[in-house]
Amino acid sequence: VTDHPIHVFTKTMQQIGEFEETFDGIYCIGNTLVHLNNLEEVNGFLHQVHRKLNDDGVFICQIVIFEKVLNQQDFAFPIIQKENFKFKRRYDISEDKVLFTTAITSNGQSISNTTSLCPITSQQLLPILKNSGFQTIETYGDFEKGPYSANSPALIVVARK
Repeated sequence: VTDHPIHVFTKTMQQIGEFEETFDGIYCIGNTLVHLNNLEEVNGFLHQVHRKLNDDGVFICQIVIFEKVLNQQDFAFPIIQKENFKFKRRYDISEDKVLFTTAITSNGQSISNTTSLCPITSQQLLPILKNSGFQTIETYGDFEKGPYSANSPALIVVARK
């Protein structure tokens, strides 16, 4: 077994160009890509990702399937409820954005937050990745490499330089 050091860096997506080095992998999960403001920013970020990957480097991305959200106009996740708290999440459509609202109630106190997201669909994301220069682009519906479909829990993309 050969030891391979792992270096982890945390930056905003807009700061990726600040790295002097290149990487074997870039990981963007937790629906973070859609926190960029628009498709132009997504395009710029993905071009930078391609530039920052070594030859045969891999980019892994996970986002919500926004086709489902956009088609329903009112999309709420099942409520997570335990003995001492309740967690609600929902999406609402607002012009060209999706508003993601979370609310946590614990011991009679509630806190909520709303974040504006850029609802990227697979039909938008995959051509951007191809135009960014990625040679191989695979899609999955979950992290077990299940097939991607509109009914999958998520859109997982594995793009190789």
